[in-house]
Amino acid sequence: MQDLILDHISKSYGELKVLEDLSLKLRAGGRYALMGKSGIGKTTLLRLILGLELPDSGVLEPAPGSLRMSVVFQEDRLFPSADAVRNICAATRGLSADAAIDALSAIAPDIDIRTPASDLSGGQRRRVAVLRALLHPSDLLIMDEPFTGLDTASRQKVLGYIDSHIDGRLFIMSTHDRDDALKLGCEIIEL
Repeated sequence: MQDLILDHISKSYGELKVLEDLSLKLRAGGRYALMGKSGIGKTTLLRLILGLELPDSGVLEPAPGSLRMSVVFQEDRLFPSADAVRNICAATRGLSADAAIDALSAIAPDIDIRTPASDLSGGQRRRVAVLRALLHPSDLLIMDEPFTGLDTASRQKVLGYIDSHIDGRLFIMSTHDRDDALKLGCEIIEL
């Protein structure tokens, strides 16, 4: 894995300038938290890194798509008719159902593994989405507001599980909670 370089990145939507001349060097294996008020460009920056958006100007190195990435989007993006185990295993070829069940028991013991994702609560779906990203082999792990919808106890379990499963990957998350960022050992980037 190599460092991720953002060199003079700008992005606008019509007349709205979201990011302007942003340069960052994110170290391989580093942990980063993007912070700032809503609408400041955190999600846009993550989408640029993922290659889901193109910058108006500037360069990202390595180019989006050249790294193995796993993602937690703001929306959970689960298969609604599949249960939690199938949702997790669908993202990672070769992951056994037993491994998915073990992970679920660590941060979501309240989930009946036979229940379709459409019938899970918002917090349960969020924990499945987090596990799906964490268990997928990647060089870069991106989480956009990963703790949305989690109660305090669930949030603490998820924080601990993320911390112990980043496994040296470059980790970038957006959050509004400085304490969460600090608990994960993230360098804070204010946008």
